[in-house]
Amino acid sequence: MMKQKRSTIKQVAEKAGVSPATISRYLNNSRSFPDDVKERISNAIKDLHYAPNASARSLKQNKTQIIGMIIPDMVVYTHICKIIEHILYDHHYSLMIATSDYDSQKEYQLLQKLFQQGVDGILLASCGQNNEYISFIRDQGVPIILFDRYLSTLPDMNYVLEKGVECVRKFTEYAISQGHRKMAYLQGPSNELVSTERFDEFRRILGAHGIPENPRFYYKQVMTQEEIKKASNDILDHLDEVTIVITTNAKQIKHFVMTANERGIRIPDDISITGFGLDEYRTLFPYPMTCIIQNHREIGKQCAKMMLELIDDEAPQPKKILIDSDFFIGSSVKRLC
Repeated sequence: MMKQKRSTIKQVAEKAGVSPATISRYLNNSRSFPDDVKERISNAIKDLHYAPNASARSLKQNKTQIIGMIIPDMVVYTHICKIIEHILYDHHYSLMIATSDYDSQKEYQLLQKLFQQGVDGILLASCGQNNEYISFIRDQGVPIILFDRYLSTLPDMNYVLEKGVECVRKFTEYAISQGHRKMAYLQGPSNELVSTERFDEFRRILGAHGIPENPRFYYKQVMTQEEIKKASNDILDHLDEVTIVITTNAKQIKHFVMTANERGIRIPDDISITGFGLDEYRTLFPYPMTCIIQNHREIGKQCAKMMLELIDDEAPQPKKILIDSDFFIGSSVKRLC
């Protein structure tokens, strides 16, 4: 794939209607400018994806030995980060980690900073909506790997993914096999394709079994502790209408269980729970958690391995690696039939 020509300071100046010297002073914060001038310059830099010359270097000849990593949430991705950091360290690379907090604009700004700082590669669990800039980074020859989040409009990127839809099928069908028909569903970020795909699969399975949907208890954008607790309390106020909660990330399980404990509601006697969890959920709670155990070790291992290969590859081709997950059957789902 041919690299796109990098924008120059002269092009930015022309687009903003100022001199190159003004752009230089703006970038160096050496003087103040009227608001309208600052806005024109800022827009020109963003439109042209301009990066200061300090980052315009050959990745093959002037490595920083730093890999940038952007994740939406530190709690969920801690284990993956550790595995990647250990492997990269053994190959004399440092890992620089930042969190987007599921904010696409923050993710964009972090991507800009990593690119401008000249990192040797970028690992990204994307919130979405930054496809154009992600493509730009790739076209500049910076190795970039998308993991845990698939972007359908960028099929030719490097990916390390878990079989997420298959996971939803496993725990939803298990819940049905245990007699559950009244299900609550805690969805992830609404701007993420993976979140939509998982929810669509959940609904498809219900339809295939002839089970009526329960949309009153389908919750969108349940990510922060406050959002999880609010949804949890609503569910726990209606135990006659919900028998099981389907979660889509480990944080949701953690805070739902905490909320239930605070209210003296017993799992699984009063309500069941399943979804995406962590390996320690087999033993962390008083009952083994029935959940998908994501293979964070393998995800991290494949991300690090692919990154090292991409850095050394003169003409890399897009790669996609799919990781299996384990469905662990504990005792958090009560059998109703």
